[in-house]
Amino acid sequence: MAKSFGKCTDSAIKFAVEEVDGVLSCTVVDMMNGVGTTGVIVSTSVIPPPPELTAEIGSVVKDTKASGIKAFIVYPTINYINVNVTITNAEFDDNAVVETVSNYVNSLDIGQSFIIFQAERKIGNVLDTNDVDNDDIDITITEPTSNRVPTPTEIIRVDTLTINGTSYKLGGE
Repeated sequence: MAKSFGKCTDSAIKFAVEEVDGVLSCTVVDMMNGVGTTGVIVSTSVIPPPPELTAEIGSVVKDTKASGIKAFIVYPTINYINVNVTITNAEFDDNAVVETVSNYVNSLDIGQSFIIFQAERKIGNVLDTNDVDNDDIDITITEPTSNRVPTPTEIIRVDTLTINGTSYKLGGE
């Protein structure tokens, strides 16, 4: 049996929304648009969420929120970035790098930043064979040129990943 946080609390709203099939995560922001409001930022498995999912989420929020509170349900927009990686002094399979970058970026939740050093480190972990001969591997991300910080309602995803001049389309239009 699932835990219950009662009704009318931020925790109760978060818990109830996250129980809906198709919801990955939920953030509840008290007084998002002033006194008497609550913001419910919902990340779903499909962006944008289908109408039947938004209707179910709306119903759950309505049934869980406190009386007199205006709830604003916000779904994230995708902030697509291009990533350009240069890897030298290593023999590697591009697919391993594509998978590593995809896994890292797809693990980012709403409002979480793309940190260049973290991406480079994750690629290095995949390429490192614990062999003294590969200590000269050099991994440089040249695009984006700085960490990407989304708004609190954006989620970062990769549009095009370029590895040593070869491009891979991962998302976007």
